[in-house]
Amino acid sequence: MLDLVGPEKPVIAGLDRPILGELRPELDFTAARRPKVQLALDDAKPVYSGQFQPGDHAQEIRFTANSVGRYVCLESLNAHDGRPFAAIAELDLLDEFGKPLNHEGWTIAYVDSEERTREDGSADNAIDGQTASFWHTQWGDAQPGHPHRLVLDLGHSRTVSGLRCIPRQGPSTARGRIRDFRMYVGDGLIRS
Repeated sequence: MLDLVGPEKPVIAGLDRPILGELRPELDFTAARRPKVQLALDDAKPVYSGQFQPGDHAQEIRFTANSVGRYVCLESLNAHDGRPFAAIAELDLLDEFGKPLNHEGWTIAYVDSEERTREDGSADNAIDGQTASFWHTQWGDAQPGHPHRLVLDLGHSRTVSGLRCIPRQGPSTARGRIRDFRMYVGDGLIRS
């Protein structure tokens, strides 16, 4: 027996048959809560406003000017299918030379919504290097509407010249593919 999160009550019981069909995702240790932070976009100006093309192909966007900051916020304003969801398979940032920044040390500083009970739609999937997994806003228990915001903490200030995004993979009907969006880069986008 291996208990990763601790018992509700310290008891052990023998059963005459296994319970294999009972899931309790609210107790899953991977569903740890993120630290409470405050998003500070009120005075921030987007470094880019634009639109992703439909489909599941990789798309590269270059900003009109390089930006410097520790935090990068992707703000989804709507989706191609018109539904209230946002989804991304992979998000890379480009350095001042247009090359992908190394993800080492990146964390999710803030996300307004992520599906963690009906599927693994956690925001961490957007930076895990795997296009088969994806960040998806809540759709099971709640369906909050746009805008949706995902903020990356790069660990320290970096120069960012653009992004490369791989939308959620799958058929053209895959929900949550972002259409209109804004990007913010700065050191003051998050307050503890």
